This record gives sequence, C-alpha cells and structure tokens, in this order.
Amino acid sequence: MSHQTRMWQVYCYADHDVVVIQQWQDPFGRPMIRIAAQLDGKIIADGMSEAKFLADARYVASEGTEILEGEN
Repeated sequence: MSHQTRMWQVYCYADHDVVVIQQWQDPFGRPMIRIAAQLDGKIIADGMSEAKFLADARYVASEGTEILEGEN
C-alpha cells in the first residue's frame, strides 16, 4: 500500500494545523503517519493510521509551509 499524504504537507486536524512529519507501514502493510503541531508554544506529535487521519483531516497547504518554524 502506498501513502495518500505527503511529507511536510499541512492539514487541519482536530481544529489545529498539523504537518505530516513521518510515514511508515506497520507490520500488516497499513500506511501509518506521525503528525506534529505547535500548541501553547510546544511541539506536540502523534502517530496513527493514515486512514484514520484522512477520515478527519482537511488539506490546507503544500510542502514549504512552516508552521513548525524554529523547532526543526
């Protein structure tokens, strides 16, 4: 299976702008992702299945948008 998201794209998820920062496949071949967001001045990251993420996420911007500027 291939990924439907791309690294460093920005999405709105749970009312926050998040960036896809990692992609992999679990032992069963399911696409997984890790997203990150800057909340209250801190970087928060979470991993989940890509399908779960895409069910609730809305695309916002392509790569190059720096919502995590200064934290990379």
